[in-house]
Amino acid sequence: MKIFPGSKTRKAFRRYARRYVDDMVLRFLLLLPPMPISAAPWPRALVTATIRKQKWVKINMRIAFSFLEKPAAAETGYLLLGIAGMKKEWGDLARDAFARVSDAVLVRYALPEAVEVLAASDPERAKALLRDAVSTRAPRLSRKRRLSSAVAGAYLGFGEGVGFFAEGLDAKLKPQADILKHLFMKQKQAARKLGVSADYLSLRKAAHGLGGDRRDGKHAEPIRIGLFDYRSPMEPSTNLGDFIQTIGTVGQLSRFAFNALTASEAVREILAEWHGREGEAGQVVKGKVEIVPVHRDFPVTAAAEDGPVWLPVCGRFGVQAYPGRFDFPFPGNVRPLFMALHIVDPAILNEESLAYLRRFEPIGCRDLFTARLLRGAGVKAFFNGCVTMTLDRLCPSHAGVREGKYDTSARKPGEGFTP
Repeated sequence: MKIFPGSKTRKAFRRYARRYVDDMVLRFLLLLPPMPISAAPWPRALVTATIRKQKWVKINMRIAFSFLEKPAAAETGYLLLGIAGMKKEWGDLARDAFARVSDAVLVRYALPEAVEVLAASDPERAKALLRDAVSTRAPRLSRKRRLSSAVAGAYLGFGEGVGFFAEGLDAKLKPQADILKHLFMKQKQAARKLGVSADYLSLRKAAHGLGGDRRDGKHAEPIRIGLFDYRSPMEPSTNLGDFIQTIGTVGQLSRFAFNALTASEAVREILAEWHGREGEAGQVVKGKVEIVPVHRDFPVTAAAEDGPVWLPVCGRFGVQAYPGRFDFPFPGNVRPLFMALHIVDPAILNEESLAYLRRFEPIGCRDLFTARLLRGAGVKAFFNGCVTMTLDRLCPSHAGVREGKYDTSARKPGEGFTP
């Protein structure tokens, strides 16, 4: 005999059972006497549960207030509130709570969470926390929390922290850690060239103050053309469509014949193979041309280039470079040509971004949603379609039977076409 014959009934019962268990656990924990985190194991278990499981955030917030009633256990209560606020993206609550917790407790029990929250409001304290963790070789963190600490170190310009926390990661996260170290090296190079400290905010401020944004006029050779790369400190792209859009942009460049071209081997091969496929001789570019990679989600490193960079802008925007930070607009030396913009996260369209887009309008958009979104914000925009729609002229359809094996699986972070 089936007591719960329907799948919907079984799911409802499981939800009820989970709520019942959570309620009983909460009642039990509320009966325990609040105490400092160093005095008993169960407050430490609460902190660990809040960090690892989202469902414990709400429960532990209620427990945290009971801790605040006891002066001796108040620090534990503020620690729980800070972690819960960070998980819920309540920045003000998290900052105020972590401000009442000692550095030693934060370093031992909530280093990545505290540093991520404090990096924007109190970067000096955030860097001091990382420095203490490195000097004491503590704490023991999970691999994801180690990587988060390394990302925070790069944001704050603390190279020793990047190296310490990015080492020893397993094979799954090592490629992402290697990308982070590579981009941090580029970040330091750009900061050195501009004469500022290596932290992200200082570099971004200096990069946006670089020379003008005119789209005409003569330039000293070589003329630099940017192609999007998709590495990022937080989340390198594994979307195959991103790389195909860059190949589509290279296809547009294949219309020209370059007498003096500096580019990667992959780009040179595509240009040589596709040049003249459309039956046109193409314009000959006699001057020196250099094709350079520009990280779509981390373009601030393009500030290290000597002179302006002309950048065809195609693809999706809205991926954070660092927690809570979109690296947009582009640096001042980047001269964008908006051909096929797609906005993934409208949060990227703050007042600074909208003012930047208005300087280069009309904006070519990949989709109708983005065009309407920009028009609604007072930016002149038009629907232009995706650059990959031009590939059929360069890569005509295959009329015969296709044979062989094809790998359509996702690539590891950082693998794929690199300009």
